[in-house]
Amino acid sequence: MKRAIQLVVAGVFRLLLLLRYRTRITGLAELNDRRGILFVASHPALIDPVIVLSHLWPQFQPRPMLFESWFHSRWISWLPGLMKALPIPDSGELDRSPQAQTELKNRSEQAVRTISAGLGSGENFILWPSGRIRRGRHEVLGGSRSTSDILREQPDLKIVLLRTRGLSGSSFSCARSSELPSLLAIFRQGFFTALKNLVLFTPRRDVEIQLEEVQVSELPGIKREVLNPYLERQLDGSTLEPGTHVPYHFWDGLLGTGEPRHEFEPAPLETLDAESLTGIAENLRDGVADAIQELRPELPRERCLAPHATLDSLGLDSLDRTELVLALEQRFSHRSTGTPTTVGALWLLADGREQSKDVAPPPPDGWNRPRRRSGAVQLEGATLPEALWNAARRGPGDFAVADDLSGGLTYERFLVAVQLFADRLRAQTQSEHIGILLPATAAVDLLIFAVHAAGRTPVILNWTTGPKNLHHAVDVMEIEHVVTSKAFVSRIETGDLGANFLFLEDVRQSIGSLQKIRTLLRTKWFPGAVRRRFAERDPHDPAVILFTSGSEKAPKAVPLTHHNILSNLRGVLGSYEVESNDVMLGFLPPFHSFGFTLTVMLPLLCGCRAVHHPDPTDANAIAKKLTAYGATILCATPTFLGYLLQQATPEDLKTLRWAVVGGEKCPEALFEKFRAMVPHGHLLEGYGVTECAPLVSCTRPGMAEGGTMGKPLLGVTTRVVDPDSLESVSTGEPGMLLVGGPSVFPGYLDYDGPSPFVEIEGERYYVTKDLVVDDQNGTRHFAGRLMRFLKSGGEMVSLPAIEAPLTREFPPDDQGPQLAVEGIESPRRIVLFTRAELDTAEANRIVHDAGLRGVLRVDEVIRLDAIPVLGTGKIDYKVLKHRLERGA
Repeated sequence: MKRAIQLVVAGVFRLLLLLRYRTRITGLAELNDRRGILFVASHPALIDPVIVLSHLWPQFQPRPMLFESWFHSRWISWLPGLMKALPIPDSGELDRSPQAQTELKNRSEQAVRTISAGLGSGENFILWPSGRIRRGRHEVLGGSRSTSDILREQPDLKIVLLRTRGLSGSSFSCARSSELPSLLAIFRQGFFTALKNLVLFTPRRDVEIQLEEVQVSELPGIKREVLNPYLERQLDGSTLEPGTHVPYHFWDGLLGTGEPRHEFEPAPLETLDAESLTGIAENLRDGVADAIQELRPELPRERCLAPHATLDSLGLDSLDRTELVLALEQRFSHRSTGTPTTVGALWLLADGREQSKDVAPPPPDGWNRPRRRSGAVQLEGATLPEALWNAARRGPGDFAVADDLSGGLTYERFLVAVQLFADRLRAQTQSEHIGILLPATAAVDLLIFAVHAAGRTPVILNWTTGPKNLHHAVDVMEIEHVVTSKAFVSRIETGDLGANFLFLEDVRQSIGSLQKIRTLLRTKWFPGAVRRRFAERDPHDPAVILFTSGSEKAPKAVPLTHHNILSNLRGVLGSYEVESNDVMLGFLPPFHSFGFTLTVMLPLLCGCRAVHHPDPTDANAIAKKLTAYGATILCATPTFLGYLLQQATPEDLKTLRWAVVGGEKCPEALFEKFRAMVPHGHLLEGYGVTECAPLVSCTRPGMAEGGTMGKPLLGVTTRVVDPDSLESVSTGEPGMLLVGGPSVFPGYLDYDGPSPFVEIEGERYYVTKDLVVDDQNGTRHFAGRLMRFLKSGGEMVSLPAIEAPLTREFPPDDQGPQLAVEGIESPRRIVLFTRAELDTAEANRIVHDAGLRGVLRVDEVIRLDAIPVLGTGKIDYKVLKHRLERGA
C-alpha cells in the first residue's frame, strides 16, 4: 500500500512540475545494476531534489538524505517520511557547545553507518554533498565529509554522479543574487503566474538530469582533501552552466513586453570590502590562523592568513566551521551574529566588528504611540513587585520592554508571562535561590519577577568569570536550579555547575494555550487577585543577589534589598529628568549591577520603555537597534560605548538625550568623540559599586563632563577619610571614600572576612577602598584603588598613579585597554603590561614627565597580545597579579 502511495505522490509531483519544467534524463540506459547505488547530486536550486526524486522514484526508489529541519516543518514533514528519507543532522550553528558538537558528530556517524548498511542490502540513496544550493557557476563541496565517510564504510559501493542542468537562473536558484531565495515568496508568485497563464500556457524551462556511473577505482582517493575537488569538477561537467531566464508569461517578449528567454552570467559570491579589514591587529590575524591550523594542521600558513580565502576552500566543513567559530568566540570574547565564510570574516569576528547584512527587526506595531501618562516618570512602592504592579496599573497597554526574540511586551502581557513562568518555577524548584544565567534580554526581566512571584530569590550569575567562579556562586548560594536557554549556554563555558539547568525553550513549550488564556483573563478581570499572587516581601529582604566582579579577589555574594534598589532609583530620578516617553537601550549584562538597576529596573518600575540587546560588543547591531527604536538614554561602560561610537553614525545617534558611563574611568578621547557625534546630547560619567546598588555619584547635564565622578546622588551620604585614622581629609587631599545611606547593602553572604563597614558618629558607612579627591567646587575625582598599593622603601606606591599618565598617552582603543600596571612587593616588581610599542625607558619618561618621582616608576615591560578584561570591560588585574606571583 505504501509503495502505491509513493508512486502516486511521485506521479502527482511530475504532473505539477510539467506545468513549468520540461525534463529529460540521459545516461539511464548505461546503468546496468540498479541496486545499491549512491547518487551524488549537484544542487543548483531549491527545486532540483523534488524534480530528481519525482523522476527517479519509479525505477530506483532512492532514499534522499535531508537535513533534520525538513522533518520538523509542519507543511512538508509528511513528505520525508513517505519517501523514506534519512535525516542528516544540521550543522548546529545555533548550538556550539562541546556537548552538542559531540552529539552532532555521533549522530552523523550513525547516519553514515545506516547508509552503509542500506547500500549493502541493495537500497539506493541520493546525497547532495554540498549541503546547500550552488552560488555562482561552480559546485562547491569544500570540506564536506559525507561522501568520504560513506566510502570509508562501504569501499565497494556503486557511485552515480547526477548533474541537474537548466535550473540556474530560475527563481529557486541563487543565479540572480547570491542570497538564498524565499520559498514562500516563490510559491506565492508561482500561484499567480499560473493563473495569469491560464495554467496550461505557462512557459516551460528545459531541465536535463545527467546520470554517469563512476568506478571507485577511478577516484583519486577517498580522503575529502582529494575526493571533493574531483567531485566538484565532475558535477560541474565539461561546460559551466550559465544562468537562463525563462519568461513567466506566454506573452513576454511579444510586442516588446516583458523579457524574452536569454542567458546571463550568474551573480558572483559577495566578498568582503577591503576597507572593512583595515586596522585588524596582527595578533588577531595570527590568532585566527592558529585556530584554523589547529583544525587543519596541513594547511600552509599563508592560506590561513589570506583574508578572501573561503572556509570551503580551506576544506572546513560545517562541523569544522562551528568548532572554529566557538573557539574564536571563547578566545576573543566576541559573539558571532552570523556564519563567517571567509578568513577575513573571522578577523572581523575576532575584532568585534563582524559584518552583518541583517537589518534590525522593526519595533513592534504601536511602539511609538503616545503613553497613557506623559511627563516625568513615577516610582511607587516599597518592593520591586509592588513598584512593577503600580507601573502596570498606570498604563497596562503601554509597552514595557522589547527585544528581537520576544518582540514587544506591554505591561499586561509582561504580567501574564510572569505568572506563567512563576507557576512553572514554583512546581519545579524547591530551594530558596534560583540562578539566572542569561544576557540582556526581556526574558531576564520576566524571570526576575517570576522568581519573586514563585516565592524565591533571584541570583544573577556572571558567566564571564569562568567555570570556577560560576561553580563558586552556585555553591555559596546553594542553588539547585539555573534558568538559562539552550542557544545561550551552548556559547559559554560553564563546566559542571553542580546545579540543574531549566531551559527557557522547555518551559515555554510546557505552557498550554488554555493556561495562557486563563491567565490573561484573570489579569484583565481580576487584577486584585493577580496582585496578591506576588509573594509578600519585606522591603529589607534581598531582592536580588549579585556578585562582585572579582577583578582583584574572589567574587563575593552581594544581597541588594528592595529598599536598597528603590532608594538608588529614587536618587537617580531626583538627579535626572526621565520622561515616560524615554527609551532606554540596555545591553549591559544583568549580572552587572549598573545594568541591573539602571537598564532593567529603572524603565520597568518607573514607566518608560526599554529595549535590550544581548551582546554589548555587537556594536553594529546595537547602532541599528538604537535607530529603529528611537532610544533616548543608554548606559554603558566606556569600552562598550567606544565600540558603539566606532560603528555608529551621527544619524544613528540623533535620538540620544544622554548616556551614562561607569565601571571604569572614561578617557577624554571618548568624551571628545561623543561630543562630535552627538552635539545635542550629554555624556555623563558615574561612579558606583555593586554594594551600593550601585550608583553613588555622577556628573549632571551642564556640569563639566569628563574626568570626574560628579557629585553624590540625592540620598547618598559620603565621607573622604584618611585610610588609617578614618579622620576626614581636607579639600584637595586624597582620601578613602566611605558611602552611607539607604542604598548600601546589608553585608556579604557566607563571608568570613573583615567587615566591609565602619561606624562614624553613629552612622554606618561602606568602605569602598577607593581613593578620591574633592576639588574646591565639590566635584569628586577618582584617584585609584587603595588595594592597588604597594609598599616600597617605606613608602606607599600607587599603581593607578603610575598607570594614569601612561593611559593618557596610550588610551583604550577599539581592541580594549592598551596597557595595565600591576606589581608585587617582595621583591619589588612593578610591571607595565602593554600591547603598545613601549619599552621601560620610554614608559618611565612618561611617568617622570607627569611629575612622578622616586619609587613611582616601572621596573619592567611585558608585551601581551591583549590586556585581560572582565565581561564588564574592566581590566582583570587578578590575572596579571597571578602571573607575577608565579614568576612569569
